[in-house]
Amino acid sequence: MPLPLPPRLHYLLLLRLHGADASASLYLPNPIYHQIAFSIVSLAGIIRNLMLIRRLPPDHVAKPLVTKTMGLGVLIFAGGFAVWNMDNIFCAQLTAIREVIGWPGFLLQGATRFLENN
Repeated sequence: MPLPLPPRLHYLLLLRLHGADASASLYLPNPIYHQIAFSIVSLAGIIRNLMLIRRLPPDHVAKPLVTKTMGLGVLIFAGGFAVWNMDNIFCAQLTAIREVIGWPGFLLQGATRFLENN
């Protein structure tokens, strides 16, 4: 069931939500806050896209491709979010492993390390 808002207002709300997240992240450099805010913005975008996909006629030529692409995007987001969580939870252990491995250890580096140094 679509929200009773004009379509352009949906985009303005998403933009404002993202702007609020970005602004607050500058004043609250807590990676957990940023992670939660980012997930809320992303979920709002996913829900909006699902609403748009449901409006397409069932026999629309692009509907299968759009649905498949949306599903792949959600899986990639979920995977990245899981890696981000692991980086937050196991930051100390991952840092120790990176120091032992040497230069290839950057593959184990996530956003937490960047936020800790700034």
